[in-house]
Amino acid sequence: MRQRVTVSINGETLRYVDRLAGKRGRSRSQVIESFIEESRRRKREENLAAQAGEFFAKDLTPEENEEREDWLKMSAEAQKRAR
Repeated sequence: MRQRVTVSINGETLRYVDRLAGKRGRSRSQVIESFIEESRRRKREENLAAQAGEFFAKDLTPEENEEREDWLKMSAEAQKRAR
């Protein structure tokens, strides 16, 4: 269920939201909601990646840890490019 709220934002941010809404054919609410959902999704992904990193980092040699970190960085970069 959608709920109506009132927020205050600066004029520059509002103009940005309005430009995006116009370009995408969406309402201000839809644009702002998509920003919030994207932020939540990124945070979940970051948390999952951190948990996976902690799990897989256990009982590895320093060299294996370094290699795993390299793979995690490359994976994160690939995900950014895919968006």
